Amino acid sequence: GDVYKRQYQRRVRDDDVNTLNNSARLVVALSLAEAETVRRLLHSASALPHRTALALRTLDGRVMDASPLYAPATSAAAEAHVAACLAALAFFNGDMYYDDAALAALDRALVRAPMGARRAFFAECRRLRRREQCDWTSTPLARVLTPPAEWDQLRVRALWRQLATAAAAVVRTGRVDPYDEFDAAVDSGAAAAGAAAGDAESLPIGDAVVVVSRCAPDFAASDVAEAVRHMAEPATGRVTRAAFCRCAGAAAAC
Repeated sequence: GDVYKRQYQRRVRDDDVNTLNNSARLVVALSLAEAETVRRLLHSASALPHRTALALRTLDGRVMDASPLYAPATSAAAEAHVAACLAALAFFNGDMYYDDAALAALDRALVRAPMGARRAFFAECRRLRRREQCDWTSTPLARVLTPPAEWDQLRVRALWRQLATAAAAVVRTGRVDPYDEFDAAVDSGAAAAGAAAGDAESLPIGDAVVVVSRCAPDFAASDVAEAVRHMAEPATGRVTRAAFCRCAGAAAAC
């Protein structure tokens, strides 16, 4: 809930209410048991609800209950502060899906945290929770955990990870080995021109697309082509074995 402590007289003047509405708010994360206790106090005969402006919120910001003195913030600064605090709590909770306003609030909350520290903290929060370990690179959260200069690469990196996961699943079935497929294509006649030029460990983009499509048959052809195009070396337009292994997430197997 968002809480800001202040003692009030029994009667609150109008100018006090305006000050209250625009005060800086303290946001505190409560356990379920603590929230239930606070809610019980709000409806008890205790003097606390009549001396303290307090509201209980859900993680998405909805006010569930409040004391009589509580009033929503009317200043932009107070509203932005509460939004940033709630976004930070969602980040701590391991949430990965935010709308644009929540992403902007989270970016304000984490403005002093370096990108590496953000990623390490989020990874640790996810590790300590018993939930499915999803890849954040394909979610809106990626914009907060990645420098703006790399945003145009987010989709491609997500595709690489998805392709690597699909390839690993195929390998486990024993139907095909991505690296054997790559080597076979390099050794084939289609790669003869590259070999003659001293580039015997690379493939043209078209041949690399065929290899990746065999390893990830459920992927759309356009997604495979986009992922492979970004694997290629800009100078040669070819996909090296090292780049193929790196993007497949299994360089050690190469």
